[in-house]
Amino acid sequence: MFLSRPFFRVYFPPLFYMAVIFCFSSLESVTLPFLDRPSVDKLYHSLEYFFLGYLILRALEQGWRMQGKKMVILAILLTALYGWSDEIHQLFVPGRLYSYWDLAADTLGGAVGAWSYLKIRL
Repeated sequence: MFLSRPFFRVYFPPLFYMAVIFCFSSLESVTLPFLDRPSVDKLYHSLEYFFLGYLILRALEQGWRMQGKKMVILAILLTALYGWSDEIHQLFVPGRLYSYWDLAADTLGGAVGAWSYLKIRL
């Protein structure tokens, strides 16, 4: 069954987290501490996508039973693609804009999150 217990344990967390990211990206402005300082938003982007990279790698390993470098590369690629789609989404939100630097921070955060999952589960 699609809505089975393994679905909620493995696939629901990254999908829910992606929905949360989408909702926050839909806001015209987000008030966060120290956001007025240069490049602090890149730290927020990295942290946000750290958790997504972690959850995606976990889903690939536990749900798809993937292993090795291909699993890590796919997790980073999926995180980067979602970051890219989020940046495109922000083109249509008043007060938000597309940023290659944000995308780079998203990808780096996702890669570190995936790497962290590997280190924690070992």
